[in-house]
Amino acid sequence: GDKRDVRIHLVYNPSLWFNFAADSAEVKTSDINKSLYQFQKQWRKVQVAEGWLLEMSRLFPYADEFSKTLINEYYKRYKKMDALMKEHLKHPKNPESKIALAYYRPVVPDYGMPDGDRFKIFRQHFWDYFDPNDSLFLFTPVLIDKFEEWVYLHHHHKDSIAGLYLDRADIIQGINSFIEKINKNQQNRDAVLEYVLKKLDGDKDDKRLFMEVYDHWLKPLTGDCELENPKWQKYHEKAAIYRNVIIGAQAPDFEIMPGRLSLYQIPTNYTLIVFWASWCPHCTQEMPRLKAVLEDITQNKKISLSVVMVSLDTNNTAWTTYVNEQGLQNYIHLCDYKGWKGDIVKAYNVFATPTMYLLDRNKVILAKPLFVEQISSYLN
Repeated sequence: GDKRDVRIHLVYNPSLWFNFAADSAEVKTSDINKSLYQFQKQWRKVQVAEGWLLEMSRLFPYADEFSKTLINEYYKRYKKMDALMKEHLKHPKNPESKIALAYYRPVVPDYGMPDGDRFKIFRQHFWDYFDPNDSLFLFTPVLIDKFEEWVYLHHHHKDSIAGLYLDRADIIQGINSFIEKINKNQQNRDAVLEYVLKKLDGDKDDKRLFMEVYDHWLKPLTGDCELENPKWQKYHEKAAIYRNVIIGAQAPDFEIMPGRLSLYQIPTNYTLIVFWASWCPHCTQEMPRLKAVLEDITQNKKISLSVVMVSLDTNNTAWTTYVNEQGLQNYIHLCDYKGWKGDIVKAYNVFATPTMYLLDRNKVILAKPLFVEQISSYLN
């Protein structure tokens, strides 16, 4: 048929890498996107300089000609970015300039400076041209990109550890200090906070970071109407569960033999709770290895440990048959035949089998072993 002039309105996403299709694209009519496209190409070159040229230059002796070539190219790319930013600084309130300047690093550390010191300089100038309160950034990738960059820049050097280090305190410091900067735009603040909570909730095995951020920003206070905001209701519900099963928390008590024995009445120094099911292939695969590890702990190492096996089976025959056939009678067993809907399963936030909790004598959660081999290491 007849050829037609097809125009697609795009705003390029600076958080995505170029591919061949994007590299060969040509912006015809949009001045905003022309400017953003030009910036994006140079920004990626700067990222390559940071991620590759800098590291490669460190692998070569300084006297080597190729090392000098790499170093020169490193500075050359930053100089081109500086020239490009001068144009954006002439109209800093234009949308395309706001986006470009948000990613701009106005100070280039010496290539030979240790990464921890370079990151410190980047942090010092992080807010020079970036205002996280700007409503424009709520509708672009900028706000989340800059948040991720800010937290990453909290990597630092630590004695006795090779390379850069980022511990829980650094992550919390990065998260809270970024959100604190968004003090004039509640929508932007909420967007970042929701992103953070959703991301931290993705760590299925350790909810401590989630709880620290939640407690700092969302924990309801007496008379706090924020609890009524449906946006945060699911996080209030999650926090109520996680608070009981994070490492360091007092494990939820439950009856093992009604009126005769509960979890808290088990007298051994350690208690291992194992959530499993006879229908779970991974459980049946791990069970022989679990038995071997537990025998080594209790018989060879003489460690005082009780094992509570909580089954998610819904069929009594399937459950008891497996226990008897596999020789698991020496452990404490219970099953309410409710599967995933059981009260104990819900109280311990069990979403997969097998799931294990290791408790101390006071029934405080010491660890949540992912593999049976980890149990011994936690007891050493």
